[in-house]
Amino acid sequence: MNSFLITQESGHPIEKDFAFNNNVSNAHVTIRLRFLRKVYGILFTQLLLTSLCAGTMMMLKPILLENLQQNVWLPIVLIFSTFGILLALMWKRRESPTNFVLLYLFTLCESLLVGYAVITYSATVVLQAFILTTIVVMSLMMYTLNSKKDFSKWGVGLSVAFLILLLAGPINVS
Repeated sequence: MNSFLITQESGHPIEKDFAFNNNVSNAHVTIRLRFLRKVYGILFTQLLLTSLCAGTMMMLKPILLENLQQNVWLPIVLIFSTFGILLALMWKRRESPTNFVLLYLFTLCESLLVGYAVITYSATVVLQAFILTTIVVMSLMMYTLNSKKDFSKWGVGLSVAFLILLLAGPINVS
């Protein structure tokens, strides 16, 4: 069993990445904190890129609306690019530099799509959505970091509730 252990610079042994029953919740506290720092770092850069892209597109709203009317194909290309990158990301998820490049290409395509969606609304509505989203993300992050509760057994119920909410939105619009 000792041949499967690696000692990190913190001095705490951990199992190799692909060993049986190895996950973050069973790891040492320093490893869990490093993992959370990495995940929240990636999430923060994705949200920052999306916010910057949407904000820039809001400032260029008149030009982009005219461009969007002339080039209706551009969002469609972005949608198909997003799905293509997502498939490539599923295929290359364990190859370290490639998966980050694909993740940020995916984020860039999604950011541009959010930007194109945002330019069709007024600046006040967009700002309200930005503030509410920021509050929700920060609140969930703080709860996650301070809570000891395990919600993994609620997975199916939460997925069904999310699906109901997701489908109820378009039904209410019509």
